[in-house]
Amino acid sequence: MTRQASSLAYLVEQAADLISGQGLTPATLAEPPTSVSDALSRAISLLPTTNHLNLEPIRTIHHFSCTGGTLFAKCLAAMANTLVLNEIDLHSTMTPSASGQALFTPTDMISLVRQGDQAPDPELISDLFLADLAVLRETQWKIGRSVVLRDHSHSHFLTGSEIRPQPTLLETVASRFPTRSVVTVRNPIDSWLSMQKQGWHETFQPSTFDEYCRRYLSFVSSYNTVARFKYEDFVGDPNNTLRAICDHLHLGFFDGFADSFSLFSFSGDSGRKGKKIGARSHHQGREEILEMYNDHRVVRDCFASLEYEFSL
Repeated sequence: MTRQASSLAYLVEQAADLISGQGLTPATLAEPPTSVSDALSRAISLLPTTNHLNLEPIRTIHHFSCTGGTLFAKCLAAMANTLVLNEIDLHSTMTPSASGQALFTPTDMISLVRQGDQAPDPELISDLFLADLAVLRETQWKIGRSVVLRDHSHSHFLTGSEIRPQPTLLETVASRFPTRSVVTVRNPIDSWLSMQKQGWHETFQPSTFDEYCRRYLSFVSSYNTVARFKYEDFVGDPNNTLRAICDHLHLGFFDGFADSFSLFSFSGDSGRKGKKIGARSHHQGREEILEMYNDHRVVRDCFASLEYEFSL
């Protein structure tokens, strides 16, 4: 055993002995630790930090609008030692700066670049984001916190006359860091009706249900290797579903999340306003869906891919 390994083993032993009220004579260090926290902090200082940091994943969560994404994000934010960054799309055209409106953003480097450059290099934007993420990942890792990124897939897949050709958030992050990711989905009929209620279906053209299903298929295809969870399963059994999500993301699970998730305030919180997680009544107009699409194949393919039965 090397001297460093011997010292590490000794400090861990000392921490255990201090907890149990025993005290051992130091074997490999000049001075014994004075407390449990001293023993553990000195033990951590001996670990090969770079190698361990290299293994730390960035967690990502992906979903369409009106599928419960903000609820999932809040519940993950309620997990211990977890930092959630909400609604990320590096190349979104829905930002004020992208639409020509300049905002006062003195600490936002990407926004400042966009104000000064009418056509910034997308690779530069990605590099700036990844550089910031590297700093955040390391500082949070040092204090034992996990970083979770919530995608803003609406910007990518549900704007304009065609889906914008750009890397997904997961592809961008995975180019630099290890990742753990999940996708959450909802019955397309319910999410479509929710989008109509918000007026968000008008951000893409044509604003039809079959076009929505075509874009949903493209989204699912982009994340076809990522673990998938259903909104309906979550609201029906919040504890077990979120535990499964946390297990997949390698996050510690806190079973008191249902009492604290509502304390978090995130953008995109358009639907559920209450503090209770549960199934909601269906929106009116489900029957009219039958009159709102022409491409039966793409609609049925979407439902089959998402593993929902096409029924009203």
